[in-house]
Amino acid sequence: MRVDRMASNQLVITQGDGDRFFRSYNKTIAKERLDGEIELDIKYYHYSKTTVKYRDKFLDMSSKEVDEAIKSGRIKMVDLNR
Repeated sequence: MRVDRMASNQLVITQGDGDRFFRSYNKTIAKERLDGEIELDIKYYHYSKTTVKYRDKFLDMSSKEVDEAIKSGRIKMVDLNR
């Protein structure tokens, strides 16, 4: 497992299998699988302005692109913090 700090309270965790997670303020916000599948946490994906800024950077997408991908079903909304 590898942990990279994007900023204070903003982490990218890469597991040995290649899956990557974005964590903000001790909450898992996004998961990107090695195959490119993306999941966002249904409760915290838009937790704060800072979370959204770094979520978009992690996904290499704009907020508009994220919203469109959610609406189209390309990004799945799940509970990543159970």
